[in-house]
Amino acid sequence: MLDFIGEFFAWYNLIFTVPIILIFFYILLHLLGIASHAGGDSFFLEISDLGVDADDDMDYVGLDADESILSRLLDFVNVGETPLMMLIAVFLLMWGITGFTFNHIIISILQKFAVKTFWAPLIIPSLAIAFVVSIMSTKLFAKVIAIVIPTSEKGVTSIKELVGKTARVISGEVTTKFGRARLRDNLGNSITVFCKIRAGEEMPKIGDEVILLDYDDTERKFEVEKFDVNRMNDIE
Repeated sequence: MLDFIGEFFAWYNLIFTVPIILIFFYILLHLLGIASHAGGDSFFLEISDLGVDADDDMDYVGLDADESILSRLLDFVNVGETPLMMLIAVFLLMWGITGFTFNHIIISILQKFAVKTFWAPLIIPSLAIAFVVSIMSTKLFAKVIAIVIPTSEKGVTSIKELVGKTARVISGEVTTKFGRARLRDNLGNSITVFCKIRAGEEMPKIGDEVILLDYDDTERKFEVEKFDVNRMNDIE
């Protein structure tokens, strides 16, 4: 038992074990009713809400490069279909368990060769494997949740209700492949949606207003175009 505790808190395992401890305490606080009061929101956030409740008038400084990578990663794991906090918990748990397990295997191999020191470079394979396993596990979890709990039964605004509404772009830009925008539904909930533009349309930039024209069920993205007040007045 003492050997396990010593290994659990060894320097090379802290990057894996600390996330496990944090998630454990967060769930414990939530069960005790403390986390929900402290955070103001339920642990299980609304579907399609990324949980980034910054004010809509915030400054979008320095988001272009990192936003694109982060957005595509969030899209890959189906954040738009599953509450973000659930995905974070799954990712951190799988990260910790996988990394700790793989480090334990490495230590066992070293002990067979009478090597008592864990060389720092040996943590690199553990980091890589833990990241891949965590991402794939989170994606699988999100897909299962999306199947087991259909969107229409999650007590939030349906996709069809969002069509025709305007939103503000929060990704660097919206292309024919990818983009993100935020809007508020009729209940005042802040919702982040994945979107794209049609070929030949002007690419909206971060901070621009767009109108949600339609929803692509295959790609699970809204088709949008840059909102033009003058054009809307001409149509009316």
